[in-house]
Amino acid sequence: MNARWFYVLGILCIGMITKQGGRTNVDFSYLSMISIALSVLALNTFFYAYLRRSLKENSITRLNILGFMQIAAELIAFTFVMHQAGGVESIALVFYFLPIVSAATLFGFRGGLISALISGLLVNLLVIFEYYGVIPHIYRYGVLSIEYQYLSISLIKTFTISIFYGIVGIFTGYGAKLLLARENALQNKTLSLTKEKNIVSSMIASFEDPIIFLDDGNNIEIFNPAAEQILGMKIADRGLKIGGNLNMDNFRKAAKTDFKVIQPKYESYELPFEEVSLYYQGKEMNYRVITAEVKGKDGRRYGNMKIFNNVTREKIIDKLKSEFISIAAHQLRTPLTVIKWITKSLMDGESGKINDEQKELLNKGYISNERMIELIDNLLKVSRMEDGKFDLKLTRVNLKKIIDEVVEDMGRIAKNKDVVLVLNEPELWPDIVIDPSQITLVMENLLDNAVKYTPPGRKVEISVGRESEYLKITVRDEGIGIPEKDRGRLFSKFYRSPNAIRVETEGNGLGLYIAKKIIDGHKGKIYVDSSEGKGSAFTVYLPLTTQVLHI
Repeated sequence: MNARWFYVLGILCIGMITKQGGRTNVDFSYLSMISIALSVLALNTFFYAYLRRSLKENSITRLNILGFMQIAAELIAFTFVMHQAGGVESIALVFYFLPIVSAATLFGFRGGLISALISGLLVNLLVIFEYYGVIPHIYRYGVLSIEYQYLSISLIKTFTISIFYGIVGIFTGYGAKLLLARENALQNKTLSLTKEKNIVSSMIASFEDPIIFLDDGNNIEIFNPAAEQILGMKIADRGLKIGGNLNMDNFRKAAKTDFKVIQPKYESYELPFEEVSLYYQGKEMNYRVITAEVKGKDGRRYGNMKIFNNVTREKIIDKLKSEFISIAAHQLRTPLTVIKWITKSLMDGESGKINDEQKELLNKGYISNERMIELIDNLLKVSRMEDGKFDLKLTRVNLKKIIDEVVEDMGRIAKNKDVVLVLNEPELWPDIVIDPSQITLVMENLLDNAVKYTPPGRKVEISVGRESEYLKITVRDEGIGIPEKDRGRLFSKFYRSPNAIRVETEGNGLGLYIAKKIIDGHKGKIYVDSSEGKGSAFTVYLPLTTQVLHI
């Protein structure tokens, strides 16, 4: 309908242009042309008003009637224009293609074909009626033409064009059918995608913690109401590009709420995360922020999500637990030390001679007490680390002395267990800035575990070398190995893998946790490569220079 406003004016212009030659449309006056055009435009105005009413009432029947009325009006108007422009001699024959295409678009194959048949019938009847004088013929060129003199020539021309009307009607009808099918499929797909989008948006909006979605170009696309309330994000932040990587420090422009990153993302976890602290409604809140890649089923990457998880309650519980452990450990340390020295004094006979059986019982008690003291010491170390009070006393040393001492001490234990201890030394031992006592503790923990979980007759190998700007230390054993499902938790507090517990029931699960904390404090890295039943390899990377002074 909107197109009709333009093509009516286009046909009027064609008529006026063809009249400029002075020899065509001699009896078709400008006034007649304008009158016909205005009449059609007035009729189109009526149709437009009818269309709006039909759409308002959502009546399919009204729309079909409107389409039929429009096509009928066009056919009548074009037949009148053809008559005024010279009948078979005019170029108005081509105008009939417009209602044919309209009918095919609105009513499909049948509509196009019927419109083509009616158009052909009107054209041929007009030629016949004009030839036999039923309707007076208007000469296009002012004189009798050969087409008007011989009816057969006129009908050949009109029949040929009528055949083209039919061809256009059929092809346009099939084309409209295909387009309609694709349009329906597209509408269904759009509805499905809209529904999915609404579901996803509703799900995201229902989360109590902030969620931010960034597109493939790291532009903020979606965030939930929690992000607005807690992080202070605004609607205007949509489309904001996050420069650099997706660490929370780069979100300060989008997040109006002040926050601080209190823990860097861990590389040993499958999904790296950060811990963020901020104040909301007057309370300190802690969130664990995961950066997750968003991919479709086909593997196509759509962007990334920043998913916040409120760990405030867990932090409070951890703090209370750490405080309790610290207090309990301090309270237990003194009496355990007293028990140690009393037991040692009794074993040494300082309070009188004891027999072998009594000495054996005292020795068992002494060893158990030593394990308790070791556990208390580890708990106190963990407590100081978590409070940020575990200072490193850094000094430049040559690592050879530390490695040799640890290997010598562990060598005796390995020998008693029939485990071979091998040290692969570098040609040149570089100097390194470390806390000697803490690195000694790390090496003791790694070697103790390697010897403890390696069966007799096998070996434990220590390799030291330089890799880029790091000193690389690898402790490789031929022991029980670590199941794949347990590797992600290996450096967690109090965690021991089930197969390790079966082999060695004693242990507190703090050795590797403390080792990782110490290595992190040196700005180093620690990795594990293991296969269950085939052994493990723990690799420590220590920077050859460091400026970190506390954990």
